[in-house]
Amino acid sequence: MIRFAICVAFGFMAIGPATAATVDAGGMLRQFNTIALNTLTTSNESEGPVYVGGDLTLTATTQLNNDTLPEGSVGPVSGALVVGGNVQGGQTLRTLAGGTVIGGAIATGTTVVGNGNGGTDNSVITGATDIPVSAVTAAFEALSQDLRFASTTDTIEIRNVGADFSACQTISGSNQTEREPRCLSDAL
Repeated sequence: MIRFAICVAFGFMAIGPATAATVDAGGMLRQFNTIALNTLTTSNESEGPVYVGGDLTLTATTQLNNDTLPEGSVGPVSGALVVGGNVQGGQTLRTLAGGTVIGGAIATGTTVVGNGNGGTDNSVITGATDIPVSAVTAAFEALSQDLRFASTTDTIEIRNVGADFSACQTISGSNQTEREPRCLSDAL
């Protein structure tokens, strides 16, 4: 189970929907292995689902969702790959589990193979108009604004193993002893 925790000495930050379009930054962090709000140029594989708000440019044959994790959801759209723009680069892209949803088109010379492992969902949808790109950007900008209040003595950790996230603050000073931060598991 993927777990997130945000810890501060005197409370916690809740990360919830930032817009009316039902986009939750914390939920996306739990579901997607890679999140690019704008364009992404890659030749690397990804072990889990990928979200790209702009165009996806491939510089080599690429495989996604190698660990065959469940599809990620953003608003009304679900897929192992969700791209707000176009997929281009003249290379081959394979998702090893789950479908692919593309807001734009697949460029000439570029091949997208949904579920290259031969699973049940091999769909590749282009021209999708329901990918909430603006709402996703707004949700992550709101998360960024929440995190900006962390002071220079705060500890913020983002670990890929188990996809844990924690932001902790320990209070210390000349008249007080260092205290353990309070952690609220699954605060997100």
